[in-house]
Amino acid sequence: MYSKKLFQNIQEVTTKFVGPLPVIKTVWDMLGAKNIIDRVCPTEGDAPISDSVFVMVANRLSSPEPLSNIEQWVENSAFVSVMDAADAAYNDDRLGRTLDAIGPDVKSVWTQILFKAVTAFKLEVDSVFYDLTSIYFEGDYKQSLLISHGYSRDGKPDKKQINLALNCSQKDFIPLWYKLFKGNTNDQTTVLDNMAQLDKLTKELPSKPGKTLTVIGDRLMLNDEIAVSYGHLGIKFIGTIDDCKAQQELIRFIPDEILKSSPLNYKGRAKDSYYGVTIPHVFSHHETANGKEGKHFILESAAHVFFSESKDRQDKKSFDKKIKKVEEVFKFVANKLNKRKYRSKDYTAYQLKTKLQGKSGRFFFEYEVLGVDGALFLSWRPKEEKVEQAKALFGKYVIYTNDPSQTLEMALKGYKDKDKVEKSFSGLKGPFKVRPIFLQKDERIEALVFVILLSYLIFSLIRLSCKRHNLKITEKSFIRIFSSLNSVEIRMKDGAAFAQVGMLTKKQKDIMFCLKVQPP
Repeated sequence: MYSKKLFQNIQEVTTKFVGPLPVIKTVWDMLGAKNIIDRVCPTEGDAPISDSVFVMVANRLSSPEPLSNIEQWVENSAFVSVMDAADAAYNDDRLGRTLDAIGPDVKSVWTQILFKAVTAFKLEVDSVFYDLTSIYFEGDYKQSLLISHGYSRDGKPDKKQINLALNCSQKDFIPLWYKLFKGNTNDQTTVLDNMAQLDKLTKELPSKPGKTLTVIGDRLMLNDEIAVSYGHLGIKFIGTIDDCKAQQELIRFIPDEILKSSPLNYKGRAKDSYYGVTIPHVFSHHETANGKEGKHFILESAAHVFFSESKDRQDKKSFDKKIKKVEEVFKFVANKLNKRKYRSKDYTAYQLKTKLQGKSGRFFFEYEVLGVDGALFLSWRPKEEKVEQAKALFGKYVIYTNDPSQTLEMALKGYKDKDKVEKSFSGLKGPFKVRPIFLQKDERIEALVFVILLSYLIFSLIRLSCKRHNLKITEKSFIRIFSSLNSVEIRMKDGAAFAQVGMLTKKQKDIMFCLKVQPP
C-alpha cells in the first residue's frame, strides 16, 4: 500500500549518464584546476570560466561529442551534480566566450596546472620525448593563420590542420609542454625554440629533475647546429640526423662482421635480434652573421650503429617492391614498341621517362631506347654496384647521443618508445567537428588546443595511477568501461528529489580504487 502511494507521488523519472565523471573530477581537484583557472580568468556571468572548461574536458574524456552537442550532453548527464558545477546553458556561445576569456592566458594556466601535477603525482621529468603531431579540423578556415594544409600524420591530406609540438615524459608519456605551429611547418625548424622553452620550464619546476634533462627527438630532428645548441644549454639528446649521405657513410664504415657479431640485450616486438656498436662522432657548427662565418663550435658525442633483423626484412621487401615497379614499366613499354605511336623513338623515350617519374627504383637501372623509328629496342639492366650499396644498408640505422651514460640498449629503447606518444595521444586529439565560424580567431584555436591537452594530461594521470597498481588502460577502454554507468533521478510531486547511481562493475571499482575515488 505504501509503495503504491509512493509510486503515485512520482512526477518524473530520468536516467542520467555518469560514466567516468567521478574519476575525472578527482584528478581535476588534485590539480587545483578550478582555482587556477578562476584566479587567472575571473568569472563574468552565471557560471565560472572553470566550469565551462571543465565541461569540455569531461565530455572529451567520457563520451566525445562535437562542441555543438555539448549542451545536450550536459542535459542528459549527471555533470552538474557529480561535478558540482553551475547549472547553466553550456551552448556554443558560452563555450566560445570561455575560449576567448582563457585564450590569452593558456600558457600561464597550463604551467601552474603542470607544476601541481608534477608535485601531486611525483612525476619524473628528466627525460622527455619531443615530437610534432597534427590535429585536423573539419570545415574551412580562411581567416586562420594557423590552420592550413600540410603533411598529415593522421592520413587526412585533404583536411586542414595545425601542427602541435609536444613534449611528454619518457617514462609515463605525461604531456609537459606544447606549442602550436602552422599546419605546413617543417619539423626541424621547431627544435631550437622548443629547446629554449624546455630549458626554461625545467628550471622553474617546483621539484627539479634528478638528472640532466634528456630530449629524445623524432626522426631527422638533429643537425650540427641543433646538436651544438643542446650542448650549450647542458641538455642531453638522443636522435637521428637529417644528413642521409653522412649517415650512410658512417654505416658503411662499420664492417658487417663486426656489427653482426655484437648482439644486444634487446628484443623488439617480433622477438628478433638486434646488434650494435658505438663509435665517436663530432658535431661541428660555424655561426654566421651578415653572410660572414663566425665562431666555430664542436660537440663530442657518440654514434650508435644498429642492425635489426626485422628492419632488414622490411627493407628487403620494400626494395624488391621498388625494383618490381620499375621492371613492370620496362616490360610494358617493351611490349608496346614499334606499334602505333611507340614506333617513334622520341615518343617512346618521353613515355618511358614519364612512367618512371616518381619511382625511386629507377635510379638502380641503366636503360636506353635503341634503334630507329619503327625498329626500336629497349635495353635495361640493373646498376649492380649501386644495388649492392643499397643492400649493404638494409636493417641498419644510426642513433646519436651526447649522453655517455646511455648504453646501446638504453638509447635504442628510448628512441623506439617515442612512437608511443603519438599512439597514446591519437584517441583524444580529434577530429573536432565545430562550425568554422566558431573558430574564426586563432586565439580560440589555441584555447581549444589547451582544452585538448588538459584532457590528455588528466587522462595520462589516470592511466599512470592505474599503472602504479598494475592496471593497464587506454583512452578507448577507459571510456568503454564507464559507458554503462548511469544514475536514476526521481522527482516527486511535492518537489522532493533523489538519485541513485547504478551498481559498479569490478573494472569500474578497480579504476576508482587506483585514484582513491569515493564511489558515487
